[in-house]
Amino acid sequence: MNKQQTLPAGKADAPAQPPSRPGTVTAAAALTGVVAALLFGYGIYLVVAGLAEKPVLRGRAEVAGVLFAVFGLGIAWVARGLLRVEPWARTPAMLTHLLLVGLCYWMIQGSYYGQSVATGLFGLAGLVLLFVPPSHRVLSRDVR
Repeated sequence: MNKQQTLPAGKADAPAQPPSRPGTVTAAAALTGVVAALLFGYGIYLVVAGLAEKPVLRGRAEVAGVLFAVFGLGIAWVARGLLRVEPWARTPAMLTHLLLVGLCYWMIQGSYYGQSVATGLFGLAGLVLLFVPPSHRVLSRDVR
């Protein structure tokens, strides 16, 4: 016997709905976007300062500035991925915030206590926002 399976009307042609974005993912994307903006801004500052002033090694200032700006653009792309609830964006966002926590430790070693507390709390807030259940639910991949 040849049985035909039918789908309910409208289900076959309808595109898959992306999961709704919880507020925790929006907040994590905002924190990641702040990191991206700071890195990009600092990179532009280094390039302009290297051209306008007389650094010891001008080429070093421009190269560092370009690298910071490129990293800032990459992290902005990750923040955009979080806003679009794309699972791939969770890992680089998590790595970004883990690096902030590591930077906090380095700042404590250099006696920058006030800045290190703010940096550490910022990094921890990003990590917590990426791991709370609503974020975990929409950003986790099914690896079966």
